[in-house]
Amino acid sequence: MKVDLADFESMLSPRLRSYCMRLLTSRNVRREDYEDIWQEAILAAWNSIQQDKFPGEIKLGGWFIGIFQHKATDYFRRRSRALKFETPTPNAYLEDLTSRILISEALQKLSKSRREVICLHLQGFSTSEIATKLNRSPGRTGALLWEAKKQLRKLVK
Repeated sequence: MKVDLADFESMLSPRLRSYCMRLLTSRNVRREDYEDIWQEAILAAWNSIQQDKFPGEIKLGGWFIGIFQHKATDYFRRRSRALKFETPTPNAYLEDLTSRILISEALQKLSKSRREVICLHLQGFSTSEIATKLNRSPGRTGALLWEAKKQLRKLVK
């Protein structure tokens, strides 16, 4: 079955993108890495279509999800290989653990609105995305983020 560019573009709907993102959310994938996996899957799918490798007996969206899952698996393999070479020393592990505990305790001392903003920021969301999620103006969201960072620095010192 031949797939044209219009069919391919319509398959890449916001709904499909959202579904693919949810597949990775539970595995703590950073937003930037998700974007890389998404782009790799699009490229692989398009290359397969150009080489007439699309099996016409299945739906295009389901086929793409399979490709996306394979690209995600490749990502996790690469990441686990990279982590094997970064064996931390016991002291480095303790320092990291201590830092995480300090930051966690400091986050709990922030107001709910500041904590929400800083946590979303740490997950890779932009100020405008955070503002949309929290139904706030981008200006107020930026100010809250600045205040949260300032207070967090004081609490961690």
